[in-house]
Amino acid sequence: TDTHVGKEPKDSTGEPTRDEDAFRAVISAINEAVEQTFPRPQFLFITGDLTDSWRSDEIRTFKALLEELSPSLRVYMTSGNHDVTFDPEQRHISSWRRTFPEATLPQVISEGQLTLIGYDSQIYNVRRKSEEVDQEAEAQWKKITRAVRKAHKAGKRIFLFSHIPAVPNFFRKKVGASWKTGYLEDFKRLIERYDVEASVTGHFHRDEFYMRGKTLFLNAPPVSLPTAPWWPARA
Repeated sequence: TDTHVGKEPKDSTGEPTRDEDAFRAVISAINEAVEQTFPRPQFLFITGDLTDSWRSDEIRTFKALLEELSPSLRVYMTSGNHDVTFDPEQRHISSWRRTFPEATLPQVISEGQLTLIGYDSQIYNVRRKSEEVDQEAEAQWKKITRAVRKAHKAGKRIFLFSHIPAVPNFFRKKVGASWKTGYLEDFKRLIERYDVEASVTGHFHRDEFYMRGKTLFLNAPPVSLPTAPWWPARA
C-alpha cells in the first residue's frame, strides 16, 4: 500500500531518497518470497496511493515497476486519495478507469475459495464535499453488497480491499472520523451479517489491526517512507 511513486522524502537520518526506490526494494523482496515460499503466493493487492500526485510521469514509472514483479503473480489494486483525491469528482474516477481499466472499481475477484472485493473508499470519506459522485457511491455500494451476499451464500471466505479504513484516524495528535456516518454504519452491518473475514486497507502510513466481531481490520504499513513530523523516527 501507499507506494507514492514520485515522492522524494528524507529518511530518518535526513538523507534524501525516492519512494520508487523503496517500491523497487519491496518488489525484489516479493519476488524472492515467490520463489522461496511454499505454497507460493498467488496474487498481490495494492491498496491505493499508487503515485504521489497522479502525474503522467509518475503513472508511467509505477506501471514500469509493476513489470518487474514476478510474472506468476496476479496484481490487483484500488485507488487512494493521492490517485483520485479526498473529494473526487467524475473526472477523477474516469481518469482512474482510463489509466487502469483492469482495475475498474468495484472489482470482484475469485481466487479459489476466496472472494476479494476491491473498491473506492474515497467516495465514502468524510472529506468528500462534492455531490457529483453520489450516484457512483450508491451504485458501488449496491455492487459490493451483492458480491458479499453471493460469496457468503457460496461459502467463500470474503476479503475487502480499499484505501481509507472504516475506523477513526489518529493524526497530528487528534482523533478524527474517516468515513461518512451513514456508510460507516452500513459497512459495520455488512461485515457482521455476512461474516467478512478481513478488511485490508492503507492510508494511515502505519500498521494497525483491530477486531470487530469476527472481522479483522488490517491496516498495512506503507511502502512510502515517512516524512511528516508526527511520525516517530525509525530505530
